[in-house]
Formats: sequence, structure tokens, C-alpha cells
Amino acid sequence: TNNMSDPRRPNKVLRYKPPPSECNPALDDPTPDYMNLLGMIFSMCGLMLKTCPTVQPNMLNVHLLPHTHDDVGWLKTVDQYFYGIKNDIQHAGVQYILDSVISALLADPTRRFIYVEIAFFSRWWHQQTNATQEVVRDLVRQGRLEFANGGWVMNDEAATHYGAIVDQMTLGLRFLEDTFGNDGRPRVAWHIDPF
Repeated sequence: TNNMSDPRRPNKVLRYKPPPSECNPALDDPTPDYMNLLGMIFSMCGLMLKTCPTVQPNMLNVHLLPHTHDDVGWLKTVDQYFYGIKNDIQHAGVQYILDSVISALLADPTRRFIYVEIAFFSRWWHQQTNATQEVVRDLVRQGRLEFANGGWVMNDEAATHYGAIVDQMTLGLRFLEDTFGNDGRPRVAWHIDPF
């Protein structure tokens, strides 16, 4: 509801806060939510610990986490997303993302990248030469190209059956295991586009 008691902010929205619980004080303790947030942050930092440059003491150290989130079918078909067709609907050409990421990683050894959607990565991988595949295997071995989640897609969590989630995760993780062995195993899972 709007707070009409403050004339300086007539459109201020008041957020719902549950009433304090006299019976269970743990419900009022923000520590569990805070710890969940810290856990997420530390798991992402843990992902990067092996490959992050050493931090500089007494300086602000900024860690950028370049990563993908490429829909495997939403506004366009899988082929249209991969090849960059029908960019008037949405500008996307996933094959060019992967081409440019590999070039950028090779150009600067301090760069890192996290890839998510194995459906696109697999398609791109099978179009590469043996030499390019060896270069990519080496980047994965070094931890400079990492995989998060590991599923074929980043699935919808709200309108799907658990069997579909298990199947698509199995397909993606099997590709990573067969292609990169233990080096390609994701160390963190995330869903950054939840429904």
C-alpha cells in the first residue's frame, strides 16, 4: 500500500513485514538469510580461488565474473540463437560469443570465463577443429574456462517435471565428463533466471 502520511513521498511503497513472533524469536533473526547470502558469495569466490590473481592489500580489489546466460529457445529457435539469425527479434549469435571468448582468453592469461548452457557449447564444440578442441581442453584444465551448473540448459524451475530436470542435467554433465573428464566438472550450480 502507499504511504499517504508523508507528503514528500506520496508514492512510497511500504513492503510487507511479517509481525514479530513472540512464540518463536528465531523467526525474527535475519542471521539465516544473511548466512545463505554469504554462502552464495563464498561459493562463487571458491569457484575462482584457484585461478584468481592475488589480491593487492590496502586496495579495492574488484573481481568480475564474466559468464553466459543464453536461452536455448525462448524468443527464437535454437538454430536462430546459435547462428545469429532473425536478430530483429533478439540480437544473439551464441557461436560468436564462444569464438570471441576463446580468442580473448588466449590473448590474456589473466582472463577467466564461466560458461553455462551445454546445449550451445556442445554444438559449438563439435564444429571445431582438433587443434581448437585441444586449446579449449587446456583452458579448461587451467581453470580459465569453467562450467557452472552443467545442465544442457538452465531449466525453468516453476513449470517443469523433476524427470525433465534430471534428464537435461544428466545430458549436460555427461557431455562435460566425456569431453573434459574431472577438469570440466562444475564446482558451483546456479540458476540466474528463475521463474
